[in-house]
Amino acid sequence: MPEYLAPGVYVEEYDADPQPIPGVSTSIDDAMARGLIERFEDLLPPDWTGFNESDPGVTLANLFSFLTENLLYQSNAETDARHKAAVREVLLALWCGPLVRPRYFEGERLDASTLEAEQNYHRNVLRRHNLALHGFGVVSGLGVHVEEGGNGPRVVLDPGYAIDPRGEELAVSKRAVLCLPTTASEAFVSLRRWDRPCEPAATLRGGAEPTRIEEASIIAVSARILLGALALARLERGAAGWSADPSFAAPLVSSWSGLLPRVGALKTLHFRLQIDGVVAAEFSEMAIGSMVVEASDYCGDTESSRVLKLGGLNKTGDITLKRGVVRSRDNGFQDFATGRLAGRHSVMITIVDEIGNERAQFDINDAWPKKYDPSDLDGEGNDACIEMLELGNEGIKRVG
Repeated sequence: MPEYLAPGVYVEEYDADPQPIPGVSTSIDDAMARGLIERFEDLLPPDWTGFNESDPGVTLANLFSFLTENLLYQSNAETDARHKAAVREVLLALWCGPLVRPRYFEGERLDASTLEAEQNYHRNVLRRHNLALHGFGVVSGLGVHVEEGGNGPRVVLDPGYAIDPRGEELAVSKRAVLCLPTTASEAFVSLRRWDRPCEPAATLRGGAEPTRIEEASIIAVSARILLGALALARLERGAAGWSADPSFAAPLVSSWSGLLPRVGALKTLHFRLQIDGVVAAEFSEMAIGSMVVEASDYCGDTESSRVLKLGGLNKTGDITLKRGVVRSRDNGFQDFATGRLAGRHSVMITIVDEIGNERAQFDINDAWPKKYDPSDLDGEGNDACIEMLELGNEGIKRVG
């Protein structure tokens, strides 16, 4: 049972053996996803569902979409464009249909289901808005790091805000500290929605029923990412103890902006910075300085006194990245940017569009930081905002 941490926030200790769903495969492709949609539609009797948001058909449709997305995630298929398209097709089929709201009239008999339908209508409008305009992922905060405590290492989750894969909003108002498992070598930190019934009251027929639903969030450390949960970090135990896996990137609402791309040729791009193979930060602006070949003058003909040009040294332009954010203390970015990580490094810059597709990649040869300008930092959070990072280099090559 989740334990209370703060209003609307509960924590769940490590579960070494979460129960899988019996008979469900963890492998799926785009053809199978479309087949699932068609089979599900064929099984529905005419006029059975779709007119009332509280109908069981709507609930089952939502459940199938969550199952499909979670299976794709667990099988690492989300990196393939066709599987992304399959997930998007499932979500669009379930979320872009018409919404139906109750209509009231004089003398109408109102019962609990009618009032719940009114609530469900407004909740579905908000879910559709969140998914279509923003997508799902971390909005702000929710940084994860490991620190030493009196009873051993602990995982710490900073306050923050997120949208889960169903479009529900998740809020953590207080810094959470959870114990790490004593025997496992890997664990995941996740966040999920919990509609917690509360404040029971007596009914006319006897017994008691909850009169309120608290829209809470559960922070969990588990061996697997649970169904419907938003993965925030992967923790691994090495020779030096527990640490956050720097190669694991939690989804951000800015990295996949909605279910559908915007209409038009121009898209919102951002620039992902990798240092020695580790994703370190993301930026909103990038400028590449001019590459110049210096020329020297010499006299080619003494009779005509003509001045000729001779090619000289090649000068590589600096790279300037602006308006960035780094979300992990453990990925080495601060050491690199401030010069504590000595030497020159292999740097890759990837241009990513608003739906998460990689549009181009640039290999930066022997890069080092020339200038680093951090913005004001929030001591309560884990986000480090970057105003500007200037990189010197020995050459730029497009590789993708």
